[in-house]
Amino acid sequence: MKIDHVHFYVRDATVFSDWLVHTLGFQRVASGSSYHTYTEVVKSGSITFLISSPLTSASPIAEFLRLHPPGVADIAFLVEDLEAVIENASAQGNQVVQPPQEQFQRQGRLKWSQIPSWASLVHTLVERDGICDESFFPAQLNWITKTAHGKPPSLTREENQ
Repeated sequence: MKIDHVHFYVRDATVFSDWLVHTLGFQRVASGSSYHTYTEVVKSGSITFLISSPLTSASPIAEFLRLHPPGVADIAFLVEDLEAVIENASAQGNQVVQPPQEQFQRQGRLKWSQIPSWASLVHTLVERDGICDESFFPAQLNWITKTAHGKPPSLTREENQ
């Protein structure tokens, strides 16, 4: 098992990703939005960060930020056998926050599920089979738009402070 990606929930994804790119040399990989959330994906070597910010007060990120300071919300692990890991976690008394889901892409498949960790942290368990683009993540399934890197969609942002 190794870390697949770390997902940050922040008030402004572009500001944080700009800092990572300009200060630490990360590269922008992808960006997009759902109706309520904007996400940027940045990478440096084997390190991948997803950075999400709310576009409306209905965003799960807005809810998270009402209860917690900006920061890490999800540490995702790459696993070889998702079902076995979920079965073991369940046998240890852990609940599944998000049941296993899968998405087919080109010549590969992305499968994932989520289990809770301590406090409000969750762990997304990711299984990548075949030739699965490593820049593809579960968060992207809800994207209605893909945008030029670092440019949030032209949706009206509600005040979510």
